[in-house]
Amino acid sequence: MSDMTHKLDLSTYGALIFTGRPNGERVREKLHVEEYSSSEEDFLVIVPDETKTLNSSFLLGFLGDEIVKCKTKESFLDKFKFKMPPRFYKQLDTAIRRALFKLNHDARLV
Repeated sequence: MSDMTHKLDLSTYGALIFTGRPNGERVREKLHVEEYSSSEEDFLVIVPDETKTLNSSFLLGFLGDEIVKCKTKESFLDKFKFKMPPRFYKQLDTAIRRALFKLNHDARLV
C-alpha cells in the first residue's frame, strides 16, 4: 500500500443496506472515485459493522470500473483494501469475478 490512502467510507451515508448497481454508481459519484482512482493513491473501503446488506451489484456500480482497470483480482486488492464484516467478502469476490469475466469476454469480441 502506498503512503497515501484515500478512504471510501460508506458509514457517511447512514444506510444499512447497499444494493443495486445504480445505487453503487451514485455513491461512486458522491465519493469521487473516478477522480481519485487514476492517482497512485491506494484506497481503504470501509463498510460499517452495522450494515445489513451489501450485494455484488452495488459493488459493481461502486467499484466495477476500478476492477476492470486493475485487470486482475490481485492488482485490484493491492490498490483497494477493505475493512468490512467478514460476511461480505463473498459478495466482493463475486463482484470481482463478474467484472473480470466481462473484461475477458469483451476482449475476445474485439
